[in-house]
Amino acid sequence: EIKLQASNRNAIAPEDLQFHLDKILSKYCRNYEKEQLGQFATFFTPDAMEKGKSFTSRLDQYRRTFERVDSMNYRIELKRYAIQKGSEAVRIEGIFYARARLVESKKWLENSGPIAMELVAYGDSFQVRRLEY
Repeated sequence: EIKLQASNRNAIAPEDLQFHLDKILSKYCRNYEKEQLGQFATFFTPDAMEKGKSFTSRLDQYRRTFERVDSMNYRIELKRYAIQKGSEAVRIEGIFYARARLVESKKWLENSGPIAMELVAYGDSFQVRRLEY
């Protein structure tokens, strides 16, 4: 039986994994929608990578995006996931749906597409170690 250890405190049993993944994705999306960069950044490991670059190097880009956006709807539809053998990580794949209203023009922009994340156990939840979209 595979259990994901989270700092040797809690373990997430495989039968509970889908629940925990749905929960973290929901929290991740709600925090992204709130456009609070400090809180959103807590979803990432210190060494997290996004599209081949360190997540921390992308913080200014997130800040600029959040400043331009008046209102946002964001969700991720989980399609599949797999525990990565020998790595204590879970790879998830899904589709993201983003809709944002710009501050200046009040126009709504929409985007969607594939998204993949590598999540590592953190407490009784997860943090993002890799993000591709």
